[in-house]
Amino acid sequence: MSDNVTDFDAAKKRALDGINEEETLSKGKAVIDPDSLAALSVGFPWRGMTWKDWGEYAGDDGLPPDCPVVPLGRDGGAYCLIDSFGHLRVMMPKEFTRNDIISLFDACSEYPKWFWPKTKYDKREKDEVPTGEFHADRVSSSIMQACSYRGSWAKEDKVRGVGAWMTDEGELALHVGDKVLIGGESHEAGEIGNYFYPKTPRVIAPNNNVAEPGKRLLKELNGWHYTRPELEPLLLLGWAMSALVGGALDVRPIIYIAGPRGNGKSSLMEFLYNVMGQLPFHTADTTAAAIRQTVGLKSIPVMLDESAEARRDNRNAKNILELVRVAYDGSSQSRGSSDHKAVEFRVRSSFLLASINRPGIGSQDRSRMAFVNLKQFPQDSKEPVWDMAVLREMGEGLLARWQQHYPNYRAVFDEFFTALREIGHDARGATMFGTLAACAHIAIHDDLPEDDDLRQWSDWLCPEKLAELTATETDADLCVAHMMTVTTRKMESFSRGKRTITDILSSWESFPGNERRDDCLNKGEVNKFLEQIGVKLIAPKWIGSKHDLLDCYLFVSSSLPTTAAIFADTHWHGNEGGQGTWIGALQNLGEDGSVWEAVRAKVMNRQIRGIKIRLAEVIELFDVEEGDDVDE
Repeated sequence: MSDNVTDFDAAKKRALDGINEEETLSKGKAVIDPDSLAALSVGFPWRGMTWKDWGEYAGDDGLPPDCPVVPLGRDGGAYCLIDSFGHLRVMMPKEFTRNDIISLFDACSEYPKWFWPKTKYDKREKDEVPTGEFHADRVSSSIMQACSYRGSWAKEDKVRGVGAWMTDEGELALHVGDKVLIGGESHEAGEIGNYFYPKTPRVIAPNNNVAEPGKRLLKELNGWHYTRPELEPLLLLGWAMSALVGGALDVRPIIYIAGPRGNGKSSLMEFLYNVMGQLPFHTADTTAAAIRQTVGLKSIPVMLDESAEARRDNRNAKNILELVRVAYDGSSQSRGSSDHKAVEFRVRSSFLLASINRPGIGSQDRSRMAFVNLKQFPQDSKEPVWDMAVLREMGEGLLARWQQHYPNYRAVFDEFFTALREIGHDARGATMFGTLAACAHIAIHDDLPEDDDLRQWSDWLCPEKLAELTATETDADLCVAHMMTVTTRKMESFSRGKRTITDILSSWESFPGNERRDDCLNKGEVNKFLEQIGVKLIAPKWIGSKHDLLDCYLFVSSSLPTTAAIFADTHWHGNEGGQGTWIGALQNLGEDGSVWEAVRAKVMNRQIRGIKIRLAEVIELFDVEEGDDVDE
């Protein structure tokens, strides 16, 4: 026993010598080197403390000194805390099991054994001594009480995942995974100010050594073919710039890319995905719930390729569009959870959408979008190729420009906003386009926009010229757009890439641009798909010119259940068993009724009533510039 006393006294003296008493008194707890935590030995004095008397060094929350598990607060009945690896944990009382506690302290496994040991009476020592295990109830009680001491804490408001954010002081905070960059200073990810930044694997971060990233990116974007070649590459540059710091902006403009097959939509999205260091959530088939769950509490861009065609049903299409709408200004959404409680979501992501046909979009959503319309690549040209490392470097350079110019963003935006209001934009239009213009300007220029810059943008964005503002889609147009881009349950069984009417028609061997493809379908094969949903392609046996294409029609059944499924959950559906309301809507196409005709057609070996519509009215067969002759 004397040896034990000698060891105890020597350890205590060494520990006390290592404590900064002045700093300890000022902070109310011992200041301990975290590296020494690994040296903890069960039952052995450490830094002058034993497992019995560490309470005098405890913090205000009642936890031992330098506890590797940090309490954040309470969120209803849940306890919010940071585990020993720096990860956010939200735990219900029943989840504080022995294994859960081991997981919490996994990076410092001896800690709970030392401060909350299980004990037994030792006859030799005539006292309670640790057994080498921790007392789970005492650990959980201490942690839960510490969370309660910190008060209410809602992760939706306090947790900031990877991406960009604005601090309470108005500074740019870039969360790059393991670090948070604020005002030129680098902080370890964790609790910073009033927010918690979870530690994650490293993502794209600023690089101050990249020269002229905005000009280089704009040059690369000009490699695609646009209907507005001066404006649309700049809109994409502005979107990429804004998407990198979406969580730190007041609004997040939406870009919708559309155009015929073979125009490079997918390659353009892949290009931007790599510019942003593969940070965005990029998918071709998803649901609104999947987007919310994947994005979570991050502020990362979302890119939906073939977004109009890849929808499971009409209800999901509405949900995605609603999510895109609220993400624009960061409004919250409420959804029911599995335990019948409302859960609030707030998405701060910039969305980029793409499809062959742009679906019918209401004015409330169109006012938040800028359109990019791609044209097919000429037959003698190739899509751009790139080095992914070079693209990521450009994205790193754009982030560096944000670090330098974010303090000036508001002044740049105000210049564009004022200019756009003066030419007739309403507040929302001036905000949306002004944000894209300001972000594109910051990507390239160091100073405020000059008068010539403002005049040029004002000319490009003249409200009377913009399709985003002047488009007046009729109910018939919206009905066609819906019919061509929706996916029904029946169509989900079709082979991938042929799950909408647009997909199927675009796979037809006579469809423009398919001359170089070897995976096309002949007319019979096209109709094997279409007839299963009460639709049929009516075309001449030989397609030799654009005039022949103008003699092609799309037959649509007026009452088949498989056709009715296309319009389920819409006002075009009609009553069960009767003629579908969609027929009345489609009969309003064209000014004089010359684009459609009521007919019977053989569908699945049955004569079916319906209408045939000129194919050129429902799908873009070819690009026709103003003044062009359709004949070749």
